[in-house]
Order: sequence, then structure tokens, then C-alpha cells
Amino acid sequence: MEKVARLIEKFIPENYNLFLDINRKDKSFKGSVTIKGEAKKQNISLHQNELEITTVKIDNENVDFTIDRKNDEIKTSSNKTGNINVYVEFTGNITDNMMGMYPSYYTENGEKKELIATQLASHFARKVFPSIDEPEAKASFDLAIKFDQKDGEIVIANMPEIEIENRKQTGIWKFDTTTAQKLVCLPQRLTQQNHSISLSNTLLKASSFMRTILALNTLSHIHIT
Repeated sequence: MEKVARLIEKFIPENYNLFLDINRKDKSFKGSVTIKGEAKKQNISLHQNELEITTVKIDNENVDFTIDRKNDEIKTSSNKTGNINVYVEFTGNITDNMMGMYPSYYTENGEKKELIATQLASHFARKVFPSIDEPEAKASFDLAIKFDQKDGEIVIANMPEIEIENRKQTGIWKFDTTTAQKLVCLPQRLTQQNHSISLSNTLLKASSFMRTILALNTLSHIHIT
């Protein structure tokens, strides 16, 4: 049996600064992530799957990279080991295969509504953002979300919102830094103000079934849990 490469042996993440810009109409998203961590070797890799990678920087310098589709990897190199910051810009699609970010549906008061959900467990975080998508690779997160927002829609995450006044100008929802956690434990929720549907809070605790849900419908109701 072919041995699976352990990317954490080359690069240990400490913090993800993640930004996602979600386009519900086009069923697509784009984003960027800065990963602060320790390079154990100069040649490092990140997981990705079906993302389009447009830019990779290490310590603010553009670097060459290659995409290994077979092994779900972005391969690049640093000119040093030790503490580095890896920055990646990317785009992705909301698909129907229930992995990564996907649409789902529910009925409320007899009306069909659409959800956009992300299934991150067990190794599908790589479909949403570049990462070290391995169980032992715990890190803290700084999360920011922008979406095609309509009146009455808000975002709720598992940390308090920060920079609220800036959000009113930019439309970007930012949340306080989490503790170190697995990638599958990154829940957030977008919901119409004063009208929230509860979607099993046990999802926030059961890592094997964890999903981050960006729930929305055609009548401006968004809910993420």
C-alpha cells in the first residue's frame, strides 16, 4: 500500500487568517488565507482539492508553486526553515456532491428554501481553503466573511464579532480569534436578523459530523451553523 504523505511533517500551522467571499448567484467563492506556522523543511505543501490557486506568497514574497492534483497538494518552497507566513489566493465552486461547499434544501412553512453548507470532515476542508488538512494539525483561526448580502441578513460565528463599525462600511464580517482547534471545528452561521432556524447544535461538538453551514434561500434568508 502506498504511504500517504503527512504534510504536517514539513509545515506545522499555528494560525489561519481566512477570508471568504461567497457569491450565491454564481455558486462560487473566492478567498485568501494567511497561514502562520513553522516550516520544518524548505519544501512544503498544503492541501487543496478542486480549488483554483492564483497566488502563493511566503513572507510577502511571490513564490513559484505547482499543483499536484493526484495528491491534493500545492507544492512550494521557502528559502528558510522556522517561522514563516504562507499566503494563498484561491477560487472555488459550490457543488452538489456534499463535500466542501454545497447546496442543500429545506422547507419552512411549506416554502422550499436553499442552504449553502460546507462539509469539512473528515478531509474536505481542502475543498474550501488551502490548509494542512490533517486531524493533528490544530491551529487558531481568524475568520472573515463577505457575501452578496441583502437587508436583514447577518453572520453568526462561534466567536464574537469584532470591528463592527468597519463592517458597516465594507460588508466584511470579522470574528475574534479562536483557540487552537481542528479544521472541522470552524462553525459559523449567517441568518436573517430576528429569524433564526436551529440546525442541531450537536454538529458543533461532533467532529466526525461537523459541518459549517452557510444557509440561504431565494427570499433573503441566510443561516450558517
